[in-house]
Amino acid sequence: MKKKKIHQKLVSYLDDTIKQLEKTVAEFEVEADLDESAVKDPEDMSFQNSAIEMLNHYKALLVQAKFNKQKLETLPEVKSLKILPGSVVETKQILFYIGIPTTPLPFNEDKLLIGISTESKLAKSLKSKKIGDLVSYGKSKLKVLDIF
Repeated sequence: MKKKKIHQKLVSYLDDTIKQLEKTVAEFEVEADLDESAVKDPEDMSFQNSAIEMLNHYKALLVQAKFNKQKLETLPEVKSLKILPGSVVETKQILFYIGIPTTPLPFNEDKLLIGISTESKLAKSLKSKKIGDLVSYGKSKLKVLDIF
């Protein structure tokens, strides 16, 4: 049950991220596509290069978010005490989802859900952990309570 709720939370996060990025890309497309004859103030044209850079940046973020959603949908439903892509590592304060990076998301009143990339330093250090082991996260040491 908890694993399904975690997966739903991650899908919702990615859907919201994709929707917001698509909106932002559309806004920058308008700003980046100014026609010189349509502007009255020449300074408006100077903002076009900046808008093009921002457009490219947000397009790249959108591609990454869509890739992460696709990756999330293809990660296997892991049932193992070994930490693999698709695993969740539970500590007192944080649920780490191994497979896709996210910002910290509130999961319930006392835990955060954090998605981490399989290539991250943290994911690599978690691979060797077992229930009861300590994991370094920032300046904190967190005890692994469960792996599922």
